[in-house]
Amino acid sequence: MSIPMKVMPDTTAVESWATSEERMKELIAQAWDAVKRLTLQFAEPVIASTSLCPPRLWTGPHHVLQQ
Repeated sequence: MSIPMKVMPDTTAVESWATSEERMKELIAQAWDAVKRLTLQFAEPVIASTSLCPPRLWTGPHHVLQQ
């Protein structure tokens, strides 16, 4: 698993931050992008493994709970 090394923006570029609201929006956008990247990393192996199994044989996680 790879985690981005730089999550927070460079704080030396203070002139690029006009208001605290813009700064907060940028931080939220960067955090959201990191979450999406991690979600896709974890979803790829699951998608790859389920595509090899015929749909009629794979009933999903609810099948385990019903037993």
